[in-house]
Amino acid sequence: MPPLLDQKCGKHFSYRDFIECSDTHQKHRPYNVPRSIETYEALEVLANKVLDPVVVEFGKSKLTYGVSCPELTRLIRKGISPPHDQHASYEKNSRGRYICSRLGAAVDFLTEEYDSLSVAKWIVTNCEFDRLYVYGADRPIHVSVGPEDKKHIVIMRKSKVRAGRVPRLIKVENFLQLAAEDI
Repeated sequence: MPPLLDQKCGKHFSYRDFIECSDTHQKHRPYNVPRSIETYEALEVLANKVLDPVVVEFGKSKLTYGVSCPELTRLIRKGISPPHDQHASYEKNSRGRYICSRLGAAVDFLTEEYDSLSVAKWIVTNCEFDRLYVYGADRPIHVSVGPEDKKHIVIMRKSKVRAGRVPRLIKVENFLQLAAEDI
């Protein structure tokens, strides 16, 4: 049986925090409650291994995009690829297959008083994670945990030739040398 949504999944976050945090959810209020018990377990790992340590180190964090069940995903028109999007966690499609084969869980978040690049560098050196995406020093960080445990760091740089951002996988040592203007 799944836990209650207001139950804590870490010291600082409840399951509801991950389920209802996105702008799309706030605007449309779709049914976005995970059906898979493994999704709840993955959110607990994400909260305990990444977000709780971030809160201890940097203070309050604001979740901007958490769990994305099919009803929420349908409302998001651009910028996501469900087969690669760990926001789907362990949820399944109508055919009974995992929406995202990477599994795990993902969240996008900001801290109130620190830039995202500084927080991301701290995560890389102090936390267990699968994938981490940095969109800029003033934009939310995307971080996931999952069974692949890739420790991939991706910089999402603004494209010079077209609208949007271009992903670039970067090695840890190079990432730790980046300045905010490099992104």
